[in-house]
Amino acid sequence: IIFKNSNKTLEFQDISLKGSIKKFFLQEINNQTKNKSIIQEFCDKFKERVKKQKESLKKIGYEDIFSSKLKTAYRLVVGLGSGSVFETSLTLHHIFGIPYIPAPALKGVVRSVSFWEIAKSEMKKNENFNIEEFQKKLYDENISNSDTEEIIIHKILFGTQEFKGLLIFLDSYPEINKETNKENNNFDIFELDVMTPHYQEYYTKTQTPGDWENPNP
Repeated sequence: IIFKNSNKTLEFQDISLKGSIKKFFLQEINNQTKNKSIIQEFCDKFKERVKKQKESLKKIGYEDIFSSKLKTAYRLVVGLGSGSVFETSLTLHHIFGIPYIPAPALKGVVRSVSFWEIAKSEMKKNENFNIEEFQKKLYDENISNSDTEEIIIHKILFGTQEFKGLLIFLDSYPEINKETNKENNNFDIFELDVMTPHYQEYYTKTQTPGDWENPNP
């Protein structure tokens, strides 16, 4: 592995990336991402990419109803369950390798919030409310005369198995806060962490999760 703008080279041959070697490898990768010019260049390119996407959608009749800069409260990781040469994965852009939040993930979060808001309203009306049947009604069934206004709007916006919803979500990319970092040349995009699955049998063998399992960092 030869790092850009650096004379540093990492060479691994017949070595398993685990333990202290894996930690060293990831630390070096992390250190190489703290270059202001490289990260700034990527962020600017993605910002322009999103701008062009929005312009193209407006030309065919779409309207921008929500654009905002959001700040995470803590570390964010997307794509842990994807295949990877390491134990855990991370969603990175397939060309530039920068972390981002794919549009389907954003849509899933927003749709989930909408679903539970409607579900809580329906629970108050019906003592025999069944969450599984209600989920099937929102995701699998077409619009019917028995649907409330809230349910109809949800189906039109997010779609069902029968038709595509009206909402289009775009990928979300990191952006450097120039005011906060104007005197700092280093920008932390990645941070090393340890993932500890507490219910390994549950995740791998569909067993019931329980405190009797041994956590495996």
